[in-house]
Amino acid sequence: MPAGRMIAIATLGFVLTGMSGCTASPERQHTANASRHEPIVFYGVIDEAPGIYQTTTESKPILITARANWPEPSPDGRHLLFQRRSDAGDLDLWRCAIDGSNPRRLTSHPAHEYLPSWSPDGRWIVFTTWRLEEGDLEPAPHLYLVASEGGTARRLMAELLGTSAGATWTPDGRSIVFGMKHANGDSSISIASIDTAAASISDRRELVRDARSNGTPVVSPDGRYIAYYSSDDAASWLMIVGIDGGPPRPVLTEGFNWYPRWSPDGRRLIFTRAVSEDQEDLDIYEIDLAGGPPRPVIEFPGRQAEARYLNSSSR
Repeated sequence: MPAGRMIAIATLGFVLTGMSGCTASPERQHTANASRHEPIVFYGVIDEAPGIYQTTTESKPILITARANWPEPSPDGRHLLFQRRSDAGDLDLWRCAIDGSNPRRLTSHPAHEYLPSWSPDGRWIVFTTWRLEEGDLEPAPHLYLVASEGGTARRLMAELLGTSAGATWTPDGRSIVFGMKHANGDSSISIASIDTAAASISDRRELVRDARSNGTPVVSPDGRYIAYYSSDDAASWLMIVGIDGGPPRPVLTEGFNWYPRWSPDGRRLIFTRAVSEDQEDLDIYEIDLAGGPPRPVIEFPGRQAEARYLNSSSR
């Protein structure tokens, strides 16, 4: 995805276009690493069928649910959150069993609702939406909280995100991390304490702020580090910063890379990588934090993105 799209219309731009089923050159290989110990769920377009897939011991992943993306396994690995476009054209949040059975819509609103993330105890979901509330001058992305079984969604903070990106939780469930776009063009990664009973956040601290587009932060299983992408027109890097701040450390600075997620043991990152110059052909890659080049995990023509390990410790 071109870096220029990522944080102005940000992740929403990918959400709205990433399910189109675009194709790539016919010589691209069709492979999924069958030797993996950890199963993976991801958004993909395989045999022209867009949807959420899971890797198996076979070379070809299985389809869990069609025409849906942004998969989020529950902490116990039994359920899956995702977003799906309604007949009216807006995005809603859904959940199903991990095998795709018993699908149930959690939100239904004319505004887009997307990028869901489970709390570590499985009771809550934080997500992004463009809902209008009293006093709002125009639609804009905000963070909201809703029970994982559905119900009334509540706004977490009055401040605008300035970007369509979402939030994820720390492993202890006490805080969330999220990206923000600022009026001067800077982009930041912040952490804030969350009160689920009051549906509010407090003690927000910026850990990263610069002129690049910084987004989709996610906390390591041990709670010590945050991985995120950092984009400009030339490349989209993978970065890590300490949960208490400090200088960010680059993990990968070549090519266009997005949506990092931690391996269950915290030693690797799985991420989306552009493999064509027009950035329309995306595959799933993995990189060892101890060193070494990125390696492909899932390679199919078209868009394969938003991968997560199907393991509760990969939150």
